[in-house]
Amino acid sequence: MLACDDDGICADWVQYNAVTPNIKLDATAPPGLGALTYDSKTSISVTLSFGASTTEENFSEYRIYYKEGSSGVTESDIEHSDANLDYIDYNGSTTTTITNLSPSTQYVFNIWVYDLAGNKASSTEVTVTTNTTHSINQQSYLLENDDGSDVNSNTSEVSADTALTNVNKGQRINARIQIQNSGGDQTYYKAYKLQYEQTDEPGNWIDVGATAAISYSYGLSGSNNDVITSFKAATNSYTWSNGSWHENTYLTGTYNLFASYYTEFVFAIKTNNVELGKTYRLRLFNNTDGIPLDSYNSYPTITIASSETKRYSKSNLSSLPSSTSDLTYYFDAEGYSDVNADDNTNRDEIISSSNYPIVLFATKHTGNTDAITTTWNGQSTMAPTSASVVMQVYRFGSTNAWVTVASNATSSADSDFTISGNINSDLSEYYDGSYWTYWLIYQNSGSQTLKTDYFNVSFAPPVANVGQIHYRWRNDDGDEAGASWREAEDVGDPTTGTALEKGVNVRLRLSTANIGGGNASNYAYKLEYASTAGNCSTDPGGWTAVPINYTGSEHFEMSTSTWFTNGTSTVARMINSENYTFINGTMTEDPSSTSSAITLAEDEYSEIEYVFKATATSTTGGTYCFRLTNNGSDLNYYDEYAEITLSGFSNSAPSFTVQPSDSGSASTTPTNNGDDINFTATASDAEGDDYYLAICKTNSITAGNNTPPNCNDGDWCISNVASSTVQANCSYTTDLPAFESRDWYAFVCDRRSGAGVSQCSSYSQGEISIASGSPFNINHAPSFTSISTQNDNQDPGSSFTITTISSDSDTEGGNDTLYLYVCRTNDATFSDGCSDDTVCSVTATSSPNATCYYNDIAPTLSGSYTYYAFIFDNHGMAATTNSQINSYTINNIKPVLGTLILNNGNDITLNIKGAADVQISASTTVSDQNGCIDLVSATAVIYMSNATNTYNCTGDYNDCYHINTSSCVKSDCIDDDDFTAVYTCTANIKYFAIPTDNSINNPWEPYNWLSRVIVYDGTYYEAATSSSVELISSIALNVAEETINYGTIGDNNDTGSINATTTIVNYGNTPINNNLYGIDMNRVPAGIISVDNQEYNLSPFVWGSGNDLATSSSLVDIIVPKPTSSDDVYDEIYWGIGIPLDTPPGDYSGNNTFSALLDQNGW
Repeated sequence: MLACDDDGICADWVQYNAVTPNIKLDATAPPGLGALTYDSKTSISVTLSFGASTTEENFSEYRIYYKEGSSGVTESDIEHSDANLDYIDYNGSTTTTITNLSPSTQYVFNIWVYDLAGNKASSTEVTVTTNTTHSINQQSYLLENDDGSDVNSNTSEVSADTALTNVNKGQRINARIQIQNSGGDQTYYKAYKLQYEQTDEPGNWIDVGATAAISYSYGLSGSNNDVITSFKAATNSYTWSNGSWHENTYLTGTYNLFASYYTEFVFAIKTNNVELGKTYRLRLFNNTDGIPLDSYNSYPTITIASSETKRYSKSNLSSLPSSTSDLTYYFDAEGYSDVNADDNTNRDEIISSSNYPIVLFATKHTGNTDAITTTWNGQSTMAPTSASVVMQVYRFGSTNAWVTVASNATSSADSDFTISGNINSDLSEYYDGSYWTYWLIYQNSGSQTLKTDYFNVSFAPPVANVGQIHYRWRNDDGDEAGASWREAEDVGDPTTGTALEKGVNVRLRLSTANIGGGNASNYAYKLEYASTAGNCSTDPGGWTAVPINYTGSEHFEMSTSTWFTNGTSTVARMINSENYTFINGTMTEDPSSTSSAITLAEDEYSEIEYVFKATATSTTGGTYCFRLTNNGSDLNYYDEYAEITLSGFSNSAPSFTVQPSDSGSASTTPTNNGDDINFTATASDAEGDDYYLAICKTNSITAGNNTPPNCNDGDWCISNVASSTVQANCSYTTDLPAFESRDWYAFVCDRRSGAGVSQCSSYSQGEISIASGSPFNINHAPSFTSISTQNDNQDPGSSFTITTISSDSDTEGGNDTLYLYVCRTNDATFSDGCSDDTVCSVTATSSPNATCYYNDIAPTLSGSYTYYAFIFDNHGMAATTNSQINSYTINNIKPVLGTLILNNGNDITLNIKGAADVQISASTTVSDQNGCIDLVSATAVIYMSNATNTYNCTGDYNDCYHINTSSCVKSDCIDDDDFTAVYTCTANIKYFAIPTDNSINNPWEPYNWLSRVIVYDGTYYEAATSSSVELISSIALNVAEETINYGTIGDNNDTGSINATTTIVNYGNTPINNNLYGIDMNRVPAGIISVDNQEYNLSPFVWGSGNDLATSSSLVDIIVPKPTSSDDVYDEIYWGIGIPLDTPPGDYSGNNTFSALLDQNGW
């Protein structure tokens, strides 16, 4: 058949094929097409089910057409596209969906089928009306708190569809909005955003944002996109669909809402940027389509309080805040309600895990001159005994920081406690410019829930806060300016002087200060005394006013001085370390015991001086305390009580019975700086008094007053009190970086009450001739700055010099020496050196820069070897900078390959086709100074020397075999101490690989086979090439057929032109010819067909024209070249037979033998 086009261009002739015709004639419409049926629909799509598929043999395609209307769809209407319509069985699909339709519209659909000849048929029309579109309505709302254990358990202060009023600015709200789909279709993948309007500007809808008037907020009850599992707004007759809860965003995820379903979205919002007194409404907006919802039946409404007086917030933070900025979570309505009353029931909570739980209370006042009193009540799940709860206030001005005013460290877990604070001075510094005051409550970091039950701030006019702050004793021997001082300021009398005798005038100057915000007006300071059996460090109680006239029971009375007159003004004589402002006081004498009226404003102080004397009733040797009152009323506080001990006491100093010792801190056995020096001594006191051991820096000490003594120039240590004859001890933690030795002076002082009563011994420096006497000696840590490898990057087996920058400047007792340990692991001690392998070390080497040497032993893997260096001095003290880390590097040395041997040096003999490929190996020894385990991999190639690009040949089973790393096996590598390994690379050589032996006329005889291996050690690639071997020719064939079946033939007949065939397949790697012979065919029990009745030929033939088969071999010049792939290379021999007349019937069989010969001319 010949096919031509209109231009006369014809294809090749094609032979007629009876099985598959070359041309078909078809004028029949495709049969069996089933009708489309309705499956489902939306407002914009219709899904139709396919009917029966056509049985048309010459099927081409289906087409679906549709239009608006009830009938009459034609092929000129809209065509629907679906790739499944190209398949007779619809590609296994059962339905097809037509999209982009109009809502509430009737459509008519039909399907057509077409064959290859252009015949067609259609089915029955189907009509479908699309759904009405969806209608999304904002139906209801609920304004919730954020106080639940999850997003579905939050409470609300009001019922559904009820506005929140009088909302504190900054208040946090969970706005729950209910929407429903009252349309006929579901929505697909719609996202909704939250908007607000201020009712003063209706219609101006603004997205809720980070800094908008209504802002999105973080929440505490859940995480963004948590599932809302049930409704809480108004009851709805539609079917519920789970909604979602959102924090720190104004946008939901995409959402599908079916027709007649409803859901609720909840947004965490805050109001810190709103305007006071304004009303705000919320709505959801279809963000996907950029349009409002279809209707709004209810708007969440929030009215802000007209004035702003408080703003509470909370968070859990890894560090305490440094400013007054609001915290992450503003209080919700429930929170404000919870902390409004101390009901021990309703508490606002902040949960923390390994952070500080913090609550910030900001309160606004009308000014900045009132005192502030703050009270917090609550509890914590973590006991304050474990982690204190702290109250702080923010102080502006020069401080500009949070300051602590109160704390609780005593309460137990889950128990109620109260913390209160008061600010009564420097008031303007505790308000900002808008009169806000800021208070923090926090608990030290842990895992706990801090619960606030009540918080209150109150404001009141400030009050005075007057205290007695200093005193000083004077002799009555001069005027206000000239009288001599008996003791230093705030020092009891007689500490250094002579005790006061009864009836002798003495003067006492006292200073008072007002640190409160209110004025201390017209204070009249009266002098009072009290006796004590101890000292005046605390209030002894039992106070008595010093009288003007002695009545016989008083211990002191006012006196008259010849040096000043009553009421003389004082000027500032005492130390004013507080930098208060001085206000003149008065000198007071008989006939007065009260100062003139003095008024002190905030941070003002005054000095009042009195002259009086001890009466006969006073206790001989007794100790007395003195204070001021405001005409009999206690002052607010007393920093100091004046103290005096009258004459008449008797006491002697204790004495050493065992000399003091510093426990052997000497130049040869110094104490490491930072360690303790333990001092001991034993003393005896004649009166049996307890005593103290004082180790002073100089030979100067002042005995105490029922207290430890004071080393006037500083002490190394002072012991606790010890009983007479019992050893006393104290310790000094050395911190003397600049000294190697320091003198010490030991005193023993008894403990007695009364100023000047206690006595101290003369000093002792111990037994100086032995190591335990003064001075003590300090050993300083050696300096260790760095360590380095001086000659880095060496070959295996080399020596490395490792040097430190180190020194030790201690010289007492001989120059200190250095001990250096360089270790494999980060652990060493002075006594044992490295706890694991030592790289190198040096001991007792002179300062500076200790150095040691590491001699590597090959083989060693290449790379960087980290070491840890430790420096000690000869006293065993470690450098504070131990350890220092560095490394040395062993170079990577190229591996050395030995002789590469291919196939053990033997020629390669292949298996014939059908047998397993012969495995041929190339092997070599490899030596590596980095060790045989450093060897990463090897690859190899076995190739014929004539291969293109020799060993860089492209893989070819004829002449080039690439061996990858998985077939190159490393062996004889025992461990990292072994230098040498053997790599053996093995390839499976195909039966048709090119021979290189001296077979006759072999064109490849001049060539041979070699191997090349490349060994990789991670850096270097090293190669070796083997000596050559020959690949031996394999001459082999296989006859594909097991029998030559001539079929059934009668006697005196032959096969004629009907030939049997044998397929001669080359099973070797050379071109082959065939030697052929046979034997007679026999029948059992009798009958023979001689061999020459069989004929053969290299092409189809008629019996009688072929070659007779003989019993001797005949060369059959078949054409079977050398194979170049696994595909069969073959030639066929055609066979026929003639049956002689009268040959007995039956089955005859015999053997024909095929032998492969090298086809010398077939290369």
